[in-house]
Amino acid sequence: MVQLASATPHGREVLADPTPIGLLGLAIGCAALTPIAFGRSLAPAGLETAAVFCLLFGAGCQFLSGLLNLVNRNLYGGTLFLTFAFNWVFNAWVLRSASPPSRSGSPSRFS
Repeated sequence: MVQLASATPHGREVLADPTPIGLLGLAIGCAALTPIAFGRSLAPAGLETAAVFCLLFGAGCQFLSGLLNLVNRNLYGGTLFLTFAFNWVFNAWVLRSASPPSRSGSPSRFS
């Protein structure tokens, strides 16, 4: 007799699928980098704003998604999203270090 496989490959999931959270963070992080890629926002304020978006949305959402994937025993999704979260942290660091210090005397957001 033929036995059907279960619908969920990892057994019973503890939480809902967190992949859309990670993909939403990816979309917002990439949207923050779009003006820089087209050369429209190369001012220090634009670089710092993109760094904040990369850190909060790109890294934050993908880190959360990676941890929740690991809770659901999805090793592939957890590893993928956690790795890309650290990539977004590195992107934010590079953007922040690429922007020159502000000359107005006001402290920077990252100082």
